Amino acid sequence: MTPTLKDEELVYPRRVDANHDKLTPRLRQISECIWRELSNKEIAFELSLAEGTIKCFICQIFTRLRVRNRVGVALWWERNKDRLGEM
Repeated sequence: MTPTLKDEELVYPRRVDANHDKLTPRLRQISECIWRELSNKEIAFELSLAEGTIKCFICQIFTRLRVRNRVGVALWWERNKDRLGEM
């Protein structure tokens, strides 16, 4: 029998207190832009970076936070924004 994931495990990130330490200041900045629902193009414009660079950064964020999509990043940011504001 193969273990299966519940639907919420595919979208909702587990709350791991140390995860915010895994993101560099730039990755935290981009994760906030994702939380604000900006597109890759809008993030690139706002941060004066190439859109391809933003895509690479977002892949790093997914890996470091162990989430599968932008919704997971936004939920992670929502849960941790108070702590992130202190950094």
